[in-house]
Amino acid sequence: MSILDMAKAPDCEPPEEKFDLSKFNVTNMVDEMKKQMRDDVFVLDGVALQGQATALYAKPNTGKTLLTIKMLTDSVEAGRIDGQNVYYVNADDSFKGAVTKGEIFKNHNINMLVPGFNDFDPKNFTRHMDQMVIDNTANGTIIVLDTLKKFTNLMNKDGCSNFMAVARRFVTGGGTLILLAHTNKRRDDDKRLVAGGTSDVIDDADCAYLIDSNTPKQDDTEKVVVFENIKNRGNVERELCFTYSIEQRPYGYLLDSVSRRSGADMSNAKAEAEAAKQFEKDEAAIDAIAEVLSNGAKPKTELIRDANQSSGISQAVLRKVLERYTGTAKKKRSVWGVTISEHNTKTYYLLSNAATAEDYVNAKEGY
Repeated sequence: MSILDMAKAPDCEPPEEKFDLSKFNVTNMVDEMKKQMRDDVFVLDGVALQGQATALYAKPNTGKTLLTIKMLTDSVEAGRIDGQNVYYVNADDSFKGAVTKGEIFKNHNINMLVPGFNDFDPKNFTRHMDQMVIDNTANGTIIVLDTLKKFTNLMNKDGCSNFMAVARRFVTGGGTLILLAHTNKRRDDDKRLVAGGTSDVIDDADCAYLIDSNTPKQDDTEKVVVFENIKNRGNVERELCFTYSIEQRPYGYLLDSVSRRSGADMSNAKAEAEAAKQFEKDEAAIDAIAEVLSNGAKPKTELIRDANQSSGISQAVLRKVLERYTGTAKKKRSVWGVTISEHNTKTYYLLSNAATAEDYVNAKEGY
């Protein structure tokens, strides 16, 4: 039988359909996709857009929760978003903290979820997000996860990648995610913050920020916080600066104290942040010099020699650090002061031991 005859035979199976990519084509779905696409609406003003996944990284006690809640409630009050569409998942808080924040959310019609209440379990959250996509309830829903480590192991690449795959489906389905996470304890060689965990969160997020802050002095009443954008898909701010009170006051007072600062304030804040990074970098040398001075004032040559012998840090480094932190008690980050004798001898003393320094100089001069 010829090939032609076989093709005409009634019991011959039809040839298999050849594969191409046309079944994945979405061109005919564009009109429906446009209905789901949202205008640029800020859930967190200047920081997080509706319809995106935004990751915010900061050290503990930087104020990321306080600032997130402030920006979130401001957006509700401004009418940019509806509080009823917001679900703040408070998974890293004390019972008292949850009650305090719950009162704030109640005043703005924002929903709060807390592990252990109403059978809510963070382990099931990815399934909940997927179900919302299937049921088309993800569209328009805003979820804040505080903090992300409660929902996935950020150090496990497979687990983190799987979580972010669900997050992408949720966002594609019209949802919004704001993910609060921690930075590493150690900074990089340039003393910049480093996002904690694998890179999968930043890789798959639409937008990501590192949130740094100054180290307040004992008499400071405010903390300065700077947001630095490290990834964006949209018209978000590259840098933002905030201050808030660090006084021992009720949470509502601290929330009201949050203030967005100008460019000049940001420049000052960045300079302060750089100084804080440098101080951290110099810490070993500072400790070595302070240890020597704790036994009393010392002339420069003796001080550098003794600090070098006790710490092994080079004399060149010690001289730079000595100069960098010499000043008065009124100057930020000054650790020691200096007196200069008639013979131009520089004698250094810890600022807490000023009287000892004066006695030392007087004795040397024969007074």
